[in-house]
Amino acid sequence: MPTTIELEHAIGYNGRVENGLQMHPNNINYIYPAGACVVKSDKTDPHEQEFLRGHDDDITTLAISSTGKYIASGQRGSNADVCVWDFEKSTLIYRLTEHEHEVAAVAFTEDEKLLLTCGGRKDNRVLVWDMSSGYIVASAHLPVKQTTSQKSNDGNKVKIAWGGNTRDIKRRKTGNYQFATAINKSELILWTLDPYKGALTSKNINTQGYVRVYTALAFDTASNEYIIAGSTSGDISIASTRTHNIVMNTPVCHNGVRTINMIKEKDEMKGMVIGGGDGKMVYMTGEEYEYKVATQPLNISKYDVANCSHQYNKQHNMLVGSGNGDIVEVEVGQLNQLASAKPRLQTENHYGAVTKVSFPSKVSDRFATCSDDGTVRFWDLSSYATLSSASFKNTPTSLTFVHDVAYIGFHDGTIRSMDTLNSDILWDKPLSHQHSIEAMTSASTGKFIVSGDDVGVMRVWSIHNKQLLTTFSEHRQGIQSLTMFNDDVHVLTCSKDRSIFCVDLQKNRRVSTYTHKMGGVNDIALFDDQTRFISVGSNRYISIWDIRQSKPIALLDYQPAEPTCVSISNDNMTFAVGGTDEVVHLYDATTNKVISEGDGHSNRIQDLSFTYDDKQLVSVGDDGCIFVWNQFTS
Repeated sequence: MPTTIELEHAIGYNGRVENGLQMHPNNINYIYPAGACVVKSDKTDPHEQEFLRGHDDDITTLAISSTGKYIASGQRGSNADVCVWDFEKSTLIYRLTEHEHEVAAVAFTEDEKLLLTCGGRKDNRVLVWDMSSGYIVASAHLPVKQTTSQKSNDGNKVKIAWGGNTRDIKRRKTGNYQFATAINKSELILWTLDPYKGALTSKNINTQGYVRVYTALAFDTASNEYIIAGSTSGDISIASTRTHNIVMNTPVCHNGVRTINMIKEKDEMKGMVIGGGDGKMVYMTGEEYEYKVATQPLNISKYDVANCSHQYNKQHNMLVGSGNGDIVEVEVGQLNQLASAKPRLQTENHYGAVTKVSFPSKVSDRFATCSDDGTVRFWDLSSYATLSSASFKNTPTSLTFVHDVAYIGFHDGTIRSMDTLNSDILWDKPLSHQHSIEAMTSASTGKFIVSGDDVGVMRVWSIHNKQLLTTFSEHRQGIQSLTMFNDDVHVLTCSKDRSIFCVDLQKNRRVSTYTHKMGGVNDIALFDDQTRFISVGSNRYISIWDIRQSKPIALLDYQPAEPTCVSISNDNMTFAVGGTDEVVHLYDATTNKVISEGDGHSNRIQDLSFTYDDKQLVSVGDDGCIFVWNQFTS
């Protein structure tokens, strides 16, 4: 019976995507990108996820239409497409392929008839699409090219916002639309669209000498006669669409304005909620352009408020995404009570590349990950919740388990052990290595751990007294992976120097050597028969070895990509490989044939691990995502 994998759950919100967290008007579902997937999640049930897969690189922007009928997502890369999805059917409606290099922003009109898409600095185009046909209504180039010399990354991002229909001299609505774009320093532009003629005209807003890098954009939805622009200076500028001048500038928060949400309650304008780079949310009220802060700010995070989405259903519901990957839910009856609201943590996520994943021995429901963001997290696989986590000033680079205690290696050469239930540091061994610890493994008896660093030094440490037992330093370059034999005497090591060593720890000497003809070895995995193992490396092959032979017994071509990690199932029937092609490949261990593939990552896959019962496989990567795959026999 064939074995296959399918994506079961994605952990991957990171706060770096434009409007990357959207609450559906049904107030149950919310949408965010994870890798190359758009994820539909349920606030009430973490197991309810659907995946919209049509991208092959990082998703850069996201939007949902006013009734929730459509979702639009854009990506960067060689296929910088915009995908328009049907929310209810979870199907692709249109693939819009006009942009190059990167899609910077997307937005629907309030009536859901049009979609506005904006390219990044290398594309520099504005396109308006008809949602009834998928055809282009109008197009234009941004008047001023974005520069690459801005000190702030926000200066190179395009911000867009629709402003409803334009008004004539008697302030009656016309059939034309208006929208605003913000790029570079003080480059605020008002656009007018005639959808029947396909004509776009633009008018620069006179910023009255204010020099700002705009980071958020919205229209005063009460009249659509004022543009509200937040900046890195922590203030908002309000511009008139009639006079094309800045009419007000007022400070709001520290560390820049990140989000602006115009709040309606039963179609009545109630003000706006500002999310700041200081991790606080501020409620402002006013008429026309005279806004002022109405309440004390609500503390959300010690990091910035990266995204915020609002819906009203008898009370105000907001989903807030922070810069450190947390998603927080805020519910409040009246917005003037915002400061007293109690945010509830919905999910936690890494916000940097996830480099390692590991399960405790003979455990299927708990695992640990470490990330370039400086955090180590312990996860409950039954609820996908974080059991505990710890943040460090130095980067964790490797980990292994001894029973329920995690041993973590760090970039500065420190080894720490942690309790997985409460993240307490049990012991700390600074300068265990003089260089970054890139690989770790442990004895099945729990008596010692083995660590390897990025200059090729391997060391063995006693768990009981934390003392160094032995050092092995025959590798000429960094050690990438370590695998212990069942006898707790022999260990396999692999390195960037193209070599794989079998080392006798008792005699502290090399027993055998296996060498890739070219390129470093990225990872190794040992079969339970203790005679065969798999290596993957920059030679772009999967090599299968018998320890009694000096050459591989099988070579599996992985070109043109490079395999970076390998994991063997505990029943030894399958093995999984991930690499720079961003795909999880499942192989039959008997025939060495690919039997299933799973796509969803948008960057290099760094590590893989099967659960003890082999029902699931966890993959992690440079996109900051943790993907849980079900493995089953169909």
